[in-house]
Amino acid sequence: MAFAIGTELHPSPPAYRIGVDVMLLQVPRRTTFEGFVETVSDQLTTYEQSILLPHSPLDPQEALRRFYLIWTLKEAYTKALGLGLGFDFKRIEYDVPKDVVHVDGVRPIGWEFVRFEIKRCEEIYVGVAAQYVGEDKDSDEDECTVKKMPAGDWLKVYDAAKFMESATQALKQ
Repeated sequence: MAFAIGTELHPSPPAYRIGVDVMLLQVPRRTTFEGFVETVSDQLTTYEQSILLPHSPLDPQEALRRFYLIWTLKEAYTKALGLGLGFDFKRIEYDVPKDVVHVDGVRPIGWEFVRFEIKRCEEIYVGVAAQYVGEDKDSDEDECTVKKMPAGDWLKVYDAAKFMESATQALKQ
């Protein structure tokens, strides 16, 4: 079996087949949204920057949501590959308004993406799950679209302490 990362063909499936990333919708302290985006602009495509930065007529909360959807998709995809930040994020482009993903300018074959939002107390988190389903399960669509799913039974939410407790128990078995 082989899989593709953009235009590169690899002889075996990705390391983990699934990757997930979640971020709290907030600008880091002591910075502005524009300054925050600027610090990672070398990891965003020109198009992604154009849908985020000040000349865009977006509500600031929507711009922040788009940024974190872009970032969590890139993180989730590269985690599934087993590469994380070792992958050039600029190779991945997420057109949030159209919910379409390209890697190296082409549709990533055999991949599915799901975006979600979690509301806990007064906080809002956004995230993306990336899953390699294999080329034999690939859709016939011309584009790789990101599905929107409400957080439900398919998504378990743990606080850090509960997650560590569950992980520790699983490792003991």
